[in-house]
Amino acid sequence: MDIHLDMDGLEQLFIRLRNVPGVGFEPKEIDRFFSILSGMAIDTKKNVELHGSWNHEPVVLSLSVVMSDVDVPEIEASGDSALLQKMGEIARDVAAETDQRLLDKPLVSARPLLDPKEREARDAIDKQAASAAARPVMDELAKIGYPVTWITNISQYGKYEKAIPILLEWLQKSENFDVRAATAVALCVAWLPKSAAGVILTQFLAEKEDNRLKFTLGDCLGQLASPAIADSLIEIVLDKRHGKSRTMIVNRLGKIKGQKTVDALLSLLKDNDLPGQAIVALGALKDKRTAPFIEPFLRHSQPWIRREAAKALKRMGIAVD
Repeated sequence: MDIHLDMDGLEQLFIRLRNVPGVGFEPKEIDRFFSILSGMAIDTKKNVELHGSWNHEPVVLSLSVVMSDVDVPEIEASGDSALLQKMGEIARDVAAETDQRLLDKPLVSARPLLDPKEREARDAIDKQAASAAARPVMDELAKIGYPVTWITNISQYGKYEKAIPILLEWLQKSENFDVRAATAVALCVAWLPKSAAGVILTQFLAEKEDNRLKFTLGDCLGQLASPAIADSLIEIVLDKRHGKSRTMIVNRLGKIKGQKTVDALLSLLKDNDLPGQAIVALGALKDKRTAPFIEPFLRHSQPWIRREAAKALKRMGIAVD
């Protein structure tokens, strides 16, 4: 089975894979992979094409990226055939939705393609500048026991808590975009201390462009979602100027109980970019009073949103035909 997804399809695939019990992907691996790809698509104003294959012998679902000028490692999940079959079916469904969406709304490139030689020269300059700017960060990491050849490779050490202060410092003071983006990816882990919220929030609001750095910072804020920063998160998700960077914050607002959260999520049901994520969060809150607002989405044009609406209602104890 081969699949091709645009970025909206990729987003939905990963959201659904997270919800599969016993999924072979590590959640942080999915989040990091998704953050990097989504950021690249936003930053380059290109569409990322995801190529997937589902093999029976051995049973493996692998995902890799086909995008010019981008080198992204393939991620792979293996497990029992029933689990992988379910993952394959999810991928197939999302791909079918993507095909229909692209038929309805053809994609348009927002940036002219560069001459290959010009592009190669520009990329070489950017890579050299990023390597030079990252050197002091990596030197500091090596001194505390985390030698790496690039900042995001620190993930190989598992829970690198001692490195968090260094990463937060360089997120704020580096003047190189690639270094800051890589530092944000390294910080976007489920165990990031709540005390980091202030720095992450400040950097998110300071980033005016809806680029890969801001998307990853939004993912970090979603990981850190708690009552302590609820007001700030709600203000962000209701502000359309933050664009797609709101995605992962909305998806995790279900961790914060309260009427303000419910009201914000109900408002986001009217936001054409985020109704599905709002439904996921409302389902996590299990507030039956929101059911009448979710029920119309059982007839939504996108199958994944219909399914999320049904799941949300079932979590509230409401039967769905």
